[in-house]
Parts: sequence; C-alpha cells; structure tokens
Amino acid sequence: EVKHALLGAGIESSHSYERTHIDSVMATERMVDAYLKSALVD
Repeated sequence: EVKHALLGAGIESSHSYERTHIDSVMATERMVDAYLKSALVD
C-alpha cells in the first residue's frame, strides 16, 4: 500500500511564469523536515 502527497510553496500567476516568495519555499522545507523527523514516518 502506497500513500501519495503533493506539496509545495504557493504560486501566483501560474501561466508559464511562476512567482513565489522565498519565505514560502523555506516554510515548505521546514514542514517536510518536521514531518520526516516525526513519529508518523517509520
């Protein structure tokens, strides 16, 4: 059994030119890091 997820920083005007704030990228990295270090991951 495999569970999938897709996540990433929020983007604006996604019509072949994406814009995002660096804080969104860093927050996504912190969230993934916290999840991987949590008890939810075997």
